[in-house]
Amino acid sequence: GTLTPEEVAQLMLELCRGNATTVTHQQVMQFISLFDSNRDGVISRREYIELVKFVLAAAALHAPPPPPARGSVARLSLPATGDPGRDSHLARVVDMVRADKRALDMHPELIPDQLRAVFASPTFAVECLDDFDRLDR
Repeated sequence: GTLTPEEVAQLMLELCRGNATTVTHQQVMQFISLFDSNRDGVISRREYIELVKFVLAAAALHAPPPPPARGSVARLSLPATGDPGRDSHLARVVDMVRADKRALDMHPELIPDQLRAVFASPTFAVECLDDFDRLDR
């Protein structure tokens, strides 16, 4: 399966709960474009794993404490504000992901050690794909 823009919009609303009430089609498509390596306008299972890595890394870089090692990305919310130094590092990471969808894999130094361990765990991809299946209706 794939996640359509409508399903990604639902995910974005879950991630932003408390910080936003709506997302525009343009915002959804911009978010999809960060991870849509084959440019088909939807998110595949493989692309979703990269999306989850990015969301968890963004949350960890935006505000402490780091996200939990287990659980659905959909239960994670991004804080509304953060430390300016952390925000500039996050902006650098976003720029790198825009340039190369696999930037977090190629530059593990960009993310906290404990998050690297989460990404390397044998259950990480399984949990991501379970979450994907929940979203893919």
